[in-house]
Amino acid sequence: MKRTGGSTGMQKAAQLIAQAKSSIGETSALNESKQDLGRLLQEFERINEILERFEKDIQ
Repeated sequence: MKRTGGSTGMQKAAQLIAQAKSSIGETSALNESKQDLGRLLQEFERINEILERFEKDIQ
C-alpha cells in the first residue's frame, strides 16, 4: 500500500532510522538536564538533612 507521497510506511521508517543514526542531536538539552538533576540532588540532600534533624529532636 502506497501513501500519497509515493513511499510506503516501511520505506519512510527506514529513511527516518538512517537519518537518526547520523544525527548528532541537540546537546544543550542534555546539559540543562544535567544541571536540573544536580539541583534536584542538592534539594534532596537538604531535605534529607532536615528530616534527620527532626528525627533526632523527636527521639
